[in-house]
Amino acid sequence: MKKGFTKILTLFTVSISLLFCLSAAANAALAGDIAGDDKKVTASDARIILRASVGLESFTDEEKSVADTNEDGKITASDARDVLRMSVGLDEVRHYYTKTVIRPSTCTDPGRYLRTCTECDDKYEEDGTLLPHTYPTPEVLIDVTCETDGLVQYVCKVCGEAKEEVIKAGHVWDGTATCTEGSTCIRGGHKGEPLGHTTDWGKCTRCKVFITEKYEEAAAVIKEEIPHAIKKSEEGYAKINESIGAAGWLKKYASEAKPMYEEAKASYQAAYDACAEIPEFASIKANLKKALSNTDKILKQIDVILATSKVTDSNYLDLTGKIDTPQWANDTLNSKLTKAIIW
Repeated sequence: MKKGFTKILTLFTVSISLLFCLSAAANAALAGDIAGDDKKVTASDARIILRASVGLESFTDEEKSVADTNEDGKITASDARDVLRMSVGLDEVRHYYTKTVIRPSTCTDPGRYLRTCTECDDKYEEDGTLLPHTYPTPEVLIDVTCETDGLVQYVCKVCGEAKEEVIKAGHVWDGTATCTEGSTCIRGGHKGEPLGHTTDWGKCTRCKVFITEKYEEAAAVIKEEIPHAIKKSEEGYAKINESIGAAGWLKKYASEAKPMYEEAKASYQAAYDACAEIPEFASIKANLKKALSNTDKILKQIDVILATSKVTDSNYLDLTGKIDTPQWANDTLNSKLTKAIIW
């Protein structure tokens, strides 16, 4: 067994030695030519780089840039493999080219450049690319207004090429619009349309003012009843919450909370009815519908708790449903006891 392993190892060593002895590529040295031997990439370069990858050799910064063939910032076995492949012609040898300007690029001429390898005499010329025109501030030929198009001219300061551009007429607003005041056009001083109030829960989300400009009677009812309903709901929740830690007290506090929720439901209903079919109050009405449904579920569950002789978790798992709280109400209340969201 030991002789067989030795034989295999010997064959492997001979194979590697033959590979390292193959002739170098015909092109002059560049990437990987760490030895600097006649500007050629050889197996010897690969061996030195491999040794450096495991800490057996140290390189200067310049040598590292030559050895790092894959340009990943590290000297690894992968770099040594690349150099070995280049040395036997399996990969093309890479040059390090510098760029010299023969004729600079402009907006009308792509220019001409000379590429010269820093490691050998390889060189070639190439065209550059056209640069964009350089336009200073345009000259106004015709002033633009809100009603008439304008015209400006651009002249390239490098080549003198001129082009004209039509500026379309129209308002350009200064962005100062509010719920009640429109923006001002910077071209003609005209006033635009105001943004108008939002009506989510009856209070504008932009200016925070309750909407009373239209349908004042309905708005007054909504403004009064919704906060009252929220207040009574919170009082009912606080009453039930007093029983936390002592389930036996739940019936007592649920009984006291019931009229509070009934009063909250009546206020929600009054606000819902006040919305009628008024378009501006459609979102308020939708939220109130959810509030009524949620309050009905709470009252139903309270009745279950009051009618049940034995209080268990199953008695108060049905309180579900969620609505968006009005921005002028208190924060969302989460019932720990009923495991449901009242608000």
